[in-house]
Order: sequence, then structure tokens, then C-alpha cells
Amino acid sequence: MPVAAAGEAAGAFAARWRRWHEAAEGVFLGLQPSKGDDSDFLDSPPGEEEEEKEEEGGVEGELRRVVDILRGDADAIAAEGGWWLDVVGALLLYSEPTAQADRLQTLAEAVVSSQFDRRSFARVDRTLYALLTHDLAEFLVLANTLDAWLAAHAADMLTHAGALHGLPVLGLCDVREHFLVALAEAYVAHGGLPWRVGVDYLALCGTAGARAVLAECVERAPLDSDAAVQRALRMCSDYRLPADRIHRLAARRSWQRGRLAPAIQHYARVAGGGGRAAVALITEQVWDQYLASGRLSYAPLVDSIAAAGDPALLRLSGVQFLSRYRDFYALYAARQFRDAAQTLLAIIVADIAPPRAAAELLVDAIPLLEGDDLVFDADQTFELMRCAEALQQKHNKAGAIDEGEFSIFSVACARNLARSFL
Repeated sequence: MPVAAAGEAAGAFAARWRRWHEAAEGVFLGLQPSKGDDSDFLDSPPGEEEEEKEEEGGVEGELRRVVDILRGDADAIAAEGGWWLDVVGALLLYSEPTAQADRLQTLAEAVVSSQFDRRSFARVDRTLYALLTHDLAEFLVLANTLDAWLAAHAADMLTHAGALHGLPVLGLCDVREHFLVALAEAYVAHGGLPWRVGVDYLALCGTAGARAVLAECVERAPLDSDAAVQRALRMCSDYRLPADRIHRLAARRSWQRGRLAPAIQHYARVAGGGGRAAVALITEQVWDQYLASGRLSYAPLVDSIAAAGDPALLRLSGVQFLSRYRDFYALYAARQFRDAAQTLLAIIVADIAPPRAAAELLVDAIPLLEGDDLVFDADQTFELMRCAEALQQKHNKAGAIDEGEFSIFSVACARNLARSFL
């Protein structure tokens, strides 16, 4: 039997196959029983003649069936085929080797309608038959009952091939995404590695509904470790999803565990004012711990935030306050009073201190104002007084600034002014 060679023209192969088919027809005709005379029958004993005819009929009959199949006889092929796809394949191989793809539909319909009962088909057979006969709606529904992965990938390939354009399956506007979302949801329900695979499938969908499901899945991801948090944030970056909820949950989890630096880093990335308000609360907590212990122990927190290398973190007012106040504390402890005074003035003028720290800033300025060395000139002292008045009006409603401390601070400013004019 001829086989098409690589690069062979279709016409040349068709000519070769036609010659082979004619030769097969000739062999088949030569195997047909001939109508001879009865002289041989008269010359042989009756029993011997019958045994020879049975032997020859059995061997020749089998050979005729083989040649009948090779020459592409449909009835002979159908008689030997136990599965409808075997019959379709044999007919294409032995009868129509140059058939085009669109011939599959009519050939499958003809074979099944004449030789098989579709009602007895297994689910796999019904799925394959629907595909070969271009009943794509039925095919996808049946494929989904076999395997959601099969249905999703088949719908994806058929969509890219343009075969599902306008197909009214299940009343859906986008058949491909329906099956992709169904597969993704099945994977997401398993958790672990299948969960990530499901998220990747959802990312292939472009409709608003699929994007909403994707965002919900990523936001509901378990955040039981820093690695899980970073993985979820990478997915938000890859798929262009909002990460506010993940940052907020990660920040709250870190805060509850006393890890203030990661908490501030996550809150800083929350859109809107909620993140800044949380950073302000953390700053107040750190300040309260400093007041309670009398020791400035939050230096590692500031160093950790600075080491993150994110300028946005350093622009947070709470972080700026903690960092600058640490510098002031170090300069004062080193008795570098002039530099300490300039740093403290910068903190007060920038108005970056939390309300609870406002009074302490004024108290810290009093020893510098009353010190032996003049560290604030007249302009700086006036600036201190102006800022102190603004702080009192801004924060004293909540009782953050004690009136007695404010009076002592005012007297110290007045004395410093007097000295600066001498």
C-alpha cells in the first residue's frame, strides 16, 4: 500500500494510490470462485472433493476478506470493525487517503447512522462524535463531564481558532472563560500548588467577572508566613491587582506579633489615609514605650526601615519623627547641644511629632534654652515660640500639653531672648 512521501505532490500520490487500488481490485477479482466444469468432480471420490472445497473455501475466504478491506470496501470494513472510530479510520486509510478534514463529519455521520446505535455510546464516544460532527456545544458540555481540564483547554484552542465565535453555549457571552473559570475554581478549592495553578488560569481571563474572582482568590490567600505574603504581593504585581488588603492583613499580623518595622512597611503601602493613621498609632506606641522605660530602645526599628531602601517609608511623618528624635537624643547625650538644638527645632517646625509627643518636645527644649551656652538665637527662639503656640492650639484640646509645662517653656524662651539681645 503506498504511503505519501514528504514533499510529494498530492496529484502524484493520488496517481500512485489509484494504480495500487486497481491492482487490489484485480487481486480481489482473481480470488472470486470460478464456474468450472464438473469433470474434476467426476474424477475424484465424493468425500475427498468436499474436504478440499472446505479447505480452499476457508483460506480463500479469509484472503478475500483481507483484500476486500484493502481495496476499501465499506461493507467489509464495517463488518470487521468493532468500534465506530475504527471503521472511520479504516475507511479513510483504505478508501479515501486523500480526504480533507471536512470529510470527517460526513463520514462519521454516515458510519454511525448505518452501522451503530448512538444511544448505546459511552460518554467518551459521544464526546468524540460531537467533536467530529462539529457539534461544539455538545462536545464542550460532554468534555466538561469527563474532565474540567479537557473542556477548558479545548475551549481555549477552539476560541483561538475562531471556531466558537457566536456560539450560544449555556447562554454565556464567553464560552472560553466560562470553562477556564470553572477549572480555576476547582483548583483553587484544593489549596497548595493547585491553588496557584488555579490563580494562573484566572489570570488568562479578561472579563470583569473573572478579574473579580481572581482578585478575591488572591486576597483570600493564606498569609501564614512572610514567604506567603511576598508570594501574594508578587501575584498582585504580576496580575495588576490591588494589594491594599494583603498589606493591611500582613501589617496587622506583624503588629500583633510585635514586629513593628514590617508592620510600618506594609501600612505605608496601603492606599488612602488608613495606612498613615495606623503608622501614627504605631509611632505613638513606640513613643509611649520610650516614656515608660526612659530608654530610647527603638533604634533597631528605625534602622530596619531605613535598610528597606524605600524612600516612601522615610517620608512618613511618624518614621521621620522617630528617626530625627533619635538623632536629637544621640546629639544631646554627646553634649553637642548646638546641633541637638537645631535638630529639635527642625522636628518642631516640621510638625511631624504625634500629639502625645508635643509636650515632651517643649520640655526637651527647656534645658537647651536655660543652658550655659546660647544655642538658639533670637530668630530661632521666636520660631520656637510660634510653633509652641500653634502646638498648644492644635493639641491642647485633647490635653496633650500641660499648662504648667507650657508656662515654664514660655519663661525659658523669654530668658533666652533676653540673652540673645545682649
